[in-house]
Amino acid sequence: MKVYKFFSYNFKIFKKGEKLFSIEHRGLNYGDGVYETLRVYDGRIFAFKEHMERLKKSLDVVKINFSLNERKIENEIANLLKLNRVKNCAVRIVITRGNGLGLPPPKGKPDISIMLVDIDKKIEEYQKRGIKAILIENPRLYDFSTRGAKTINFLPNVLGSIEFEKNGAQEGIFVTKEGFIAEGTTSNVFFVKDEILKTPSLEIGILAGITRKFILDIAQEQKIPFEEGFYKKEDLLSADEVFISSTTREIVPVIQIDDKKIGDRRAGSLTLSLLSAFKKKVLS
Repeated sequence: MKVYKFFSYNFKIFKKGEKLFSIEHRGLNYGDGVYETLRVYDGRIFAFKEHMERLKKSLDVVKINFSLNERKIENEIANLLKLNRVKNCAVRIVITRGNGLGLPPPKGKPDISIMLVDIDKKIEEYQKRGIKAILIENPRLYDFSTRGAKTINFLPNVLGSIEFEKNGAQEGIFVTKEGFIAEGTTSNVFFVKDEILKTPSLEIGILAGITRKFILDIAQEQKIPFEEGFYKKEDLLSADEVFISSTTREIVPVIQIDDKKIGDRRAGSLTLSLLSAFKKKVLS
């Protein structure tokens, strides 16, 4: 993953490699912060409002007192796109509680960093031919008080990514301690059974993905029957189609989970239809 040369820290421009953080920084020492990843298509930020709403919710959940100036953030992203001479990329916004060791945290000043990141060139290939996923049954906990927040405490996801890479897969799907399908390490999970689109309920404690929301909106617009619920791994493994969704990967078919082939091991028709509809929405 490439981070572009110029980035923003507290709305000042820096070059990659310049020293910024104190050794007492709370992001470094406690993972005390939240983040958002956005997508830029041909210089236009997609779903900016939705991402800012979720970022505000995350800040509220973890009690970081940071007043979001959306216009200022949007202008800073535009400035970074110009400086880095890029039109298609991801944007990562990280807000932390700032500096200061100790618990409870001292009343410091939160900080914000904004950086541009390149998009994995393999995504288009994965969208065409599909990927392999594995089930991860040493589950992350879904009853944290930070439920609903997109935090930089990402260690379970990091460990999950190491596990799926070791198994020759491209994603890992968490199973909760109760045995319910939850989400991918960096994605939401959908499957199709008997022409019904299904996805795990937010009540499980999964992140409310922005792309997930758009997919459900498309399903409603196109009168595709869908439901959100509590599903066991047997439901997923017996599905006709499976796919994952995320901001950077959009919609990617899953053609194998562990050693189980999904469907005829090709991207399913409903998956491809939703991907096509999503791409049209991006450009509209």
